[in-house]
Order: sequence, then structure tokens, then C-alpha cells
Amino acid sequence: MNKKRLSVVMAGAMLASSVAPVLAAEVQKSEVSADETGLLQKELRELIQKNVFANDSKNAPAGLTDVRGESVYKIYVNNNKTDLDVNSTQEDWQEVFANLNAGDVVKVVSKGFKEIDGKNYHYEFKDGAYDTYTETELKELKSKVFCSGNGVDIDAQYKGIVESVEYDDVLGFVIKFNGDAKIPGQLDEQDTMVIRPGDRELKFTQAAGKNWKTLSYYTNESQSTEAQLIDTTSPVAIEDFYGFVPTETVVDNGYTALKSELVREYTITPGGYNYDLTDLYDGLFLTEKGQEFFGILKEAISVGRDVTVKINDGAGRYDVKYNSNRTEEQLKNIEKDIFDTLKTYNKGYKVEVVLGAKASNNLDEEVFTIVGKNKNDMARVSAWMVSAKARVDVLAGDNRYETAVEIAKEYAGIRGPVVSGNTATNKIENIVLVNGNALVDGLAAAPLAATLEDGTDKVPMLLTEADSLPKATKAFLRELMADHLVGANESATIHLVGGESVLNKSLVKELRGLGFKVERHGGDNREETSLAVAEAIEEKAAVKDEVFVVGAQGEADAMSIASVASETELPIIVTANNGISDEAVYSLKGKKVTIIGGKNVVSDADYKAIKSSAAGISRISGSNRQGTNAEIIKKFYKGGYVGAAKNVVVAKDGQRNKIELVDALAAANMAAKKDAPIVLATNKISKAQENALELNAKKSFALYQVGHGVARDVVKTIAENLGLTNR
Repeated sequence: MNKKRLSVVMAGAMLASSVAPVLAAEVQKSEVSADETGLLQKELRELIQKNVFANDSKNAPAGLTDVRGESVYKIYVNNNKTDLDVNSTQEDWQEVFANLNAGDVVKVVSKGFKEIDGKNYHYEFKDGAYDTYTETELKELKSKVFCSGNGVDIDAQYKGIVESVEYDDVLGFVIKFNGDAKIPGQLDEQDTMVIRPGDRELKFTQAAGKNWKTLSYYTNESQSTEAQLIDTTSPVAIEDFYGFVPTETVVDNGYTALKSELVREYTITPGGYNYDLTDLYDGLFLTEKGQEFFGILKEAISVGRDVTVKINDGAGRYDVKYNSNRTEEQLKNIEKDIFDTLKTYNKGYKVEVVLGAKASNNLDEEVFTIVGKNKNDMARVSAWMVSAKARVDVLAGDNRYETAVEIAKEYAGIRGPVVSGNTATNKIENIVLVNGNALVDGLAAAPLAATLEDGTDKVPMLLTEADSLPKATKAFLRELMADHLVGANESATIHLVGGESVLNKSLVKELRGLGFKVERHGGDNREETSLAVAEAIEEKAAVKDEVFVVGAQGEADAMSIASVASETELPIIVTANNGISDEAVYSLKGKKVTIIGGKNVVSDADYKAIKSSAAGISRISGSNRQGTNAEIIKKFYKGGYVGAAKNVVVAKDGQRNKIELVDALAAANMAAKKDAPIVLATNKISKAQENALELNAKKSFALYQVGHGVARDVVKTIAENLGLTNR
């Protein structure tokens, strides 16, 4: 059965009504920003103080509550009555309003009053009034009437008819019926009766039958002889039940209390330290504001502040603290625990994110409140907050250089200053630098960065102009030099990948001027550069008899294999424009060679030349760059090689402009450490790529988009296939 809103239920014609039911005046509803709750406090304080009940003989007739001097209004927060009244102090008001959060609802409820000659009265005089309920009587109704052995036993007398009875501070006494019960005069599909102060008293020990229909509930007419009444000393059958019987008419004149009603309602909207979930998360990605908020969390963590997600589960608090050592499986379980803990809060859900105080930095505790209506999304984003990482994230800046910096920060865990360089766990001693406009010379850079890493130390890969550092790169390098290097007298080494034609002497001078050591790995062309890098890799790498070969125009193929080469620390050799050189062929002697790309990028002639020298040779290719990308994922992300993917990185495929592939290059080392294949797809993901991910990446924990420009549908398709989004 469809249930109508409670406001409609209250307005319905009820058997218990003492007067003809009418709709209350329209409730004044509005929204107030969390930044402006002080103004709301002032408005309601003045409303309470200026409207009070009259102090004269018309107040408090015999037997009724004396309300003289009290405000005619009550204030509720989330249906909980406050103690605010005319005598409340400023501190009392601030205690209530300073703690309001986004999603809270403040209600102004009239106690029921009539203005006569400029004075407010809670009671009105009635001729021939019925016996009616006072507020006190309604509060005691459940314990005095609906109780086994002392009144009406619901389970025995109205079993299957009355589901529950309860007193509500705002509504009154609420009786919930089985949806199949028939109650004359009610609106269709209603199953709730609300009795308020001033309503006519009922004989709950006397039920009405189906022929009981001539009694007027609004006049003094007596009961018809045709009325059918049901004795409730035995259980009442639901098909016979047509309501309860009102009390007899009171002959004497008397007073009756006026009914209370909701008159104003204010919903607190996000502002200041309050967010609506949709402001942070669009169902797939963190929004710009969401990225900013996660930046706040990361900066807090970097200076040693605790980050705690707090959830009120109805019985107490469920707290989850940030912990960098949690496994991906543990984070998945936390998301489930949060989902199971979330309780409905004003028709939605609420969490608080608390940044702990830190005396050494003069930082007080800060509380951010997030409200939302989607339980899945709330649980997902809350779990992201206790790791300070989104499971579907965008690492991008306004240009390729800024994007490389964002990737480096994510990869190396660098957010804010380190208190002591000697104890820093995210120290940086090596950086790889490639030309952001000469991609082919940097194709071999990813595995070099991997071999330079030692233990937990990370090696970021950054982009530069040929003769000077871009603004974003330079700022980041200065941050590294100032805060993330070990010891005051030590420096870091920047490894240039490329010859002087792509990374010239003026750049080297600038780097040394910043305090860095500089080491170059390069030659006169892309092939020579790749051979120089391969030599440096083989000096440190454990595996020295395997190598990847890509064509001079195979930038996309190189990007597809970059994370695999980085993870396995295997060199990438780039053939010369006019075919592989004798020197390169000689360097492959006795090695197992995997050619990446079809015959258009690595010709049959090159294949034969390599085969004549190599210990073994194979080719991985597809019908196009996305096909080759899919084949790489299928081959390498299985148990026998790199292993099943634990994350996924998606980047532009470079079909519109080869230089777009540089985002994938900058992310290669991060992808390797996260066991993530790089998926190349700008506007559309191919069926072959979907198939490869389905087979080899189904249990991935996170999806990272690097750089702007990847179509949302591409990310959405991957995220949905991996179970990383609800929409």
C-alpha cells in the first residue's frame, strides 16, 4: 500500500476529531546557510521573547495548565524539543544554534493560542464541549490505557488491527493501523490517526462496527439505535473494525486548550564547514570542491593531525581514523561497515570529519559536516576520507607540467612540509626529468625511475621545457629541496632523459642553481637515448636478459608497455626513424626481446634483424593502438607475469595529438607501483580493452584518470565494470 506523507495524514478527517478537520495554514518553509545560523538565532530569539501568553484571569482555567508568561512558541531541532523560552540566556541559545549542521531542520511550533484585544490566550471557551484530551493526558495515554492488565491490550483485543501507539512531542498521540483496517472518514490509503490536545476523548474499550454511521462527531446528537458496537472483551476481527467510539457529550460549558501546530520550518544548508555530498561527489568523480576538501585532509595529515570520520549510528558513535597502513581489502570492509552503520538523518545521511587539534602548530580541532541523500555514495566517500584517497580520482592540472606534478604528489605522498628532513619517510633523492614537448626522447624514462628507487624512497617523473623549468615544475622542485631531502647538506640528483637538443645546457645550469646534482642519460637521437637509459637500468636491475622494443613512431605502444617495463625494470629500446641500427641490434644480443606494436611501427626487416641477434623474440600487437593496449593488458596482467591488476590508470590515447600521451608517461611509475595497467582511451574505450579489463582487472581497488580530456563515459564504463561506482 502506498503511504501518504504525514502532513497529509494529519490533515485527514479522523474519527477522533472534535471539530470538522481543516488544513492548517501553510507552513512557512525556508533554507538558511550554515554560515548564517547566528542570524536565524537572533530572529527566533526575538520571536520567542515578543510573543507570550497573557497574565490575567482568562489564563489557566481550573484543571488546565498555567502558561502565563511563557512564549506561545516552542523550538524544535530535528523533531527534538529544546528548552528555549523567554528566560533562556544568550548562552542557552548559542549552545543550540552553534551546533547546527547542514541538513538539520529547525521548527517553530505554536503551542496553540488566540489573540484577543492584543493578548494571547492558550484556551477558548466552548458551549456544550466534549470531554477532550489535555497534553498531559496524551503523554500518559500509552502507559495508562494501552497497557496489558490496566486498560487495552493491543495484542489481545486489536491484534492485526493496531500496529503501534506512541506519543510524539510535535504531532501528538499517534496510532498506527494495519493498512487493511477500515476507518470511516479517513482519506484513501491512510493508516495513521493523530490525536492532539483538544481532540475528543475516545472509548478504546469500545469499537465501532460497519453500521455505526449516524452519529455526528461535530454536534451533540446522541447515538443512533442502529449503531453497531463491538465488545472488545474478546479479539476484534479486522473485517468488523470501523474505528473507536468517542465519549458522551459533556453537558456543562468548559474551556478547551487550543491545538499546537507547526508554523515555520528552516532547513540548514551547507556553508562554512558544512557540505552537501553532491557538492563533493557527482556519483563518479570528486568534484572540484571535493578535490579541494581532500586536499585539506591531505595537508592536515602531512602535519601530523588526526583525521577521523564520525557517524552517529543511533546508539552511539562509530569512529574511523585515517591510517596509511590499511590494505585495500581493509578499506573495502570499512566502506561496508560505514554503509551498515549509517542511519537515516532527516531523510538523508550525515557524517562528521574531524581534523584533530595540534598544539605545536597552534591548530584547533576542526569539524566538517557532510550530509546527503544517497547512502551508497555517502559510505563510499566516507571510506575514501579515512584513506585520503578517492577510488575514482582525477590527477590533473591546467597543463601537462601541472599534471605531472599532481601525479608526483600522489605517487610520492608529498603534501605539505616535513617537520624534520632527517626523519622524513617520503624523502626524495632522485627525480627523472623529460622534455614535455619531445615525447619520443622520454619513452625509455619509466623503467629508469623504477630502478633508481631504493626501499620506500620514491622517484617522481617530471616534465620540463628544453631550456628552462616551467613554473609548476620549478615550484615543486623548490618544495622538494626545502622540505623533503635528507640532511641539511645533502642534495638530490636529477636524471635528464634526452640529449642536449631536447634538454640543453641552460636548463642544467638552472637545476644546479637550485642546488640539485644533474646526471644525463641521452644521445643524439631517440634510439641512442634509449640505449643509454637501458645501460643505466641494467647496472642496477635484477633482470638483465629481457627488453622491450618499440618503433620510432610507436609512442602509444611505448605508453601501453611503460607501467609493465617500470614494474619489471626492463628497458624500452626505441628504434631509429630509418630502422633499428646495428648498434641497437648488437645491444640485444642474447636477450629475450618483446616487440610492442605492429609491422607499421616495427617493420619485418627490423624484426628479422633483431631475431638474428636475440635469444628469443615475440611481437605483441593489435589492429590499432587500443588493440595493442588491450593485448598488453591481456598478456602481462595475469598470474604468470606482472599479476592481476590491483588498480587501473586511464589516459588520453594520443590520436588527436601525440604529445597528449605525455600524461601516461608521467603516470607510468605510479601505475607500476599500484599494479595498474595504463588504459589508453580518449573518447571511447574499445571492446577489446573492456574484455581485457574484465578478464584481468575485475578486482581493482581504484581507478585514476591522469590529465584532463578523457571522456566521462570512458571512465564511467571502466568504473562500472570494476564496481567502483553506483551510477
